[in-house]
Amino acid sequence: TEDVYSSGNQYEKPTMKSHVMLAQISNEHKSSQMLASIEASKKQSTLLVAIRCRPLLKHEIKQNDYEIIRVMDKKLVILLDPIDFDGTEDVLRINRSKEKHYAFDYAFDQASKQEEILECTTRKLLPDIVNGYNASCFAYGATGAGKTYKMLGTIENPGNMTRTLRGILDAIKENSAE
Repeated sequence: TEDVYSSGNQYEKPTMKSHVMLAQISNEHKSSQMLASIEASKKQSTLLVAIRCRPLLKHEIKQNDYEIIRVMDKKLVILLDPIDFDGTEDVLRINRSKEKHYAFDYAFDQASKQEEILECTTRKLLPDIVNGYNASCFAYGATGAGKTYKMLGTIENPGNMTRTLRGILDAIKENSAE
C-alpha cells in the first residue's frame, strides 16, 4: 500500500498525528543494517508498507507544537523524544534511548508530493491490475493524520485513488487501441 498508517504517543504535546503501521525495530540495530534488511525482504514480499509524515497544521504551529519525526534515506523514520524539546529532565530516563527507529519500504517526509508517493508505490500495480490481478491500497491512522487527503486529494492536487483510477483508465484505453 502507499500509505499504511497508525500512530500513538503517550505525550499530550506535541500531537503526533503521523500515519504509520509501525513494526518497531530495536534501537541497537544500526541504520545500515535496517536498510539492508528492507532491501532483502523486498525481493520476497508482495506487501509494500509506506509512511507519509504530514506537516504540522496551521493551528498546531500556532500552539507552538513541533515536529518530532525525521525521515532518513527514504526508508527509516526516527521519532525523537518530545522531552528533548521541552527542556525537562527526567532522572529515571537518563540512561534510556530517547529515539525510536522504524523501517519501511518507503518513508516520505513532510515535503513529499502526491505524484512522488504514487510513483514509488501504487503506479507499479497498474499493469497487473489491467491484466486482471487484484490489488489493494489502503490508508490507516488516527483522525487528522491525512488519510483522506492522501487518498482523495483535492481538485488541484488529486490523491492516490484518483490518480490510480486515471492510470487504470488510460491503460485500458491504450490496450483497447492496440
